[in-house]
Amino acid sequence: SRRGMIKDDPEAGVFLKDSEWYEEIKGEKIDELSNGSGVIVAVIDSGIDLENSMFLSRVFVNKGETPGDSIDNDRNGYIDDLNGWDIGDNDNNPQDENGHGTEISSIILTLAPGCRILPIKINEGGNNTFSTASLVEGIFYALSFGAKVINLSLTVDGVSEAVAEAIQAAYNAGAIMIAAAGNDYSGPVEFPASMNEVIAVGGIYQDLPTWFSPMGAELEIVAPGLVKLITLKGAEGYGAGTSFSCAIVSGTAAALFGMNPRLKNKTVRLLLDSGTRDLGEPGRDTVFGEGALAGEILFQVAAPDLILPERPSYRFSRSVPIPVSFHIPPTDTRFMVYVGIIYPDNTLWWLDGYGNWHNSQQVPISPIVRLEPSSESIDGVLFGENGAFPAFDPSGLAPGLYQWGIAITDESGQLLGPITWDYMLLF
Repeated sequence: SRRGMIKDDPEAGVFLKDSEWYEEIKGEKIDELSNGSGVIVAVIDSGIDLENSMFLSRVFVNKGETPGDSIDNDRNGYIDDLNGWDIGDNDNNPQDENGHGTEISSIILTLAPGCRILPIKINEGGNNTFSTASLVEGIFYALSFGAKVINLSLTVDGVSEAVAEAIQAAYNAGAIMIAAAGNDYSGPVEFPASMNEVIAVGGIYQDLPTWFSPMGAELEIVAPGLVKLITLKGAEGYGAGTSFSCAIVSGTAAALFGMNPRLKNKTVRLLLDSGTRDLGEPGRDTVFGEGALAGEILFQVAAPDLILPERPSYRFSRSVPIPVSFHIPPTDTRFMVYVGIIYPDNTLWWLDGYGNWHNSQQVPISPIVRLEPSSESIDGVLFGENGAFPAFDPSGLAPGLYQWGIAITDESGQLLGPITWDYMLLF
């Protein structure tokens, strides 16, 4: 069921960061990964509300088309498909007449406001049904524009070989597909979420399974299933269903791709699975899958980090050497690691591969190491026993607050994750 209220300023409502579901998943930590910029998210659904500027400005634009000339400029078989396509009605206007696709998109854009939604409407008019042929066409249409994330907040009665083949093709092309597990609590995970190539998302509320979330070995991740969202014409409403849980995971996947566009779909899937809170039986189970999506845990596994020993108020004695560990997330590309310390006077000192420190105002910053692509995280000790260098000796430093920082970039210098900091108050 849904209830809604028209807002005076619909522009203010597209980002639902005051929502209970956003707080539940610690969405602010997902924000710190990236805003999803540069990522195309295909929403294969009932379209999107193109009449509302808060969505139109965030919809994918096909630069290969000349608007309104009735010519298939990019020769992809779709005339004037400037902002996606309406497969159900076979026209170039994926305007949402049902509301579902708009609601899904509002959730994705809350977590990845910089992404571009590629609306692919597969139902006729405002119907709640679609054909498997439309779904297949929608998947291949999404691939033709390089969609990295394909949101499938839908289910299909039975198994369709044509849909399965399209999903396999999308998976092989590098897209990550995220699907609603279904809304039948007593039933199994439904198709296509039941496929190995698809992340099946179930629904929870306050760490308990919702009354509609199915169970089964195929269930991979759970996320809030009772949500605040934006409906047609900018209304703020509420929805219940794994469709919305699915959109939460899709928005998170877009943030990961925005953080590092070189990531493979398998790696993003691994990060999503690792970025969960275990619920129910220890390990993966049939009720919660790997667990509940948790932004704070995802940030820990997806962002680089330098780890100092825990101390009250970050206080360290200058007379005791300090061990420092590190965490490097998967990159799927060659990358460089930079380590630095900001002194109390705001000067930045950086560490070279021999353990020497340099003032950045005097010596240009260089990486501590260059590494080959990795699809797994790298964890170890930077300073300390069995580390790259002996424990850090702070005895020569003045008292004050110091900030340890770590960054990773590709070979062109593009950040592959947020720069993270840890603090050291010397006394």
